[in-house]
Amino acid sequence: MEMKKLKISHLQRLQMQRVRLQAESDARLEILDGHWEYLRDNFGSLMMGSASTAVRSNFPPAIRRFIPSFGKKDENPPSGKPAPSGSVAGSLLDMALEVVPFVFKGARPAVAVFVLKKIKDFLFKQK
Repeated sequence: MEMKKLKISHLQRLQMQRVRLQAESDARLEILDGHWEYLRDNFGSLMMGSASTAVRSNFPPAIRRFIPSFGKKDENPPSGKPAPSGSVAGSLLDMALEVVPFVFKGARPAVAVFVLKKIKDFLFKQK
């Protein structure tokens, strides 16, 4: 006796596909919910860790020499200049000169907003 093949209509095929996709979607949503819960519970420590890593990696070489977590004081820092010969004033001046570009980079948006606001106030005076 020959076995009959079950014919599935297009509607039934689409309904089965919808059920399968819904199950996959639910599984992915559970995974995402777990990730969001982890992020929500550990937000502070994750942000502090990221911020400290970013700050530490962007420190100029002169500052890196004075941070204990970077190990011993380099005799020849990455900038290629020899280390200061124990002079506190020389170390502070060197450190200040290497920090200036970072200060300007951070202050640039605030200065731009201030200048644009002054220009707008000058051009469009309110009476």
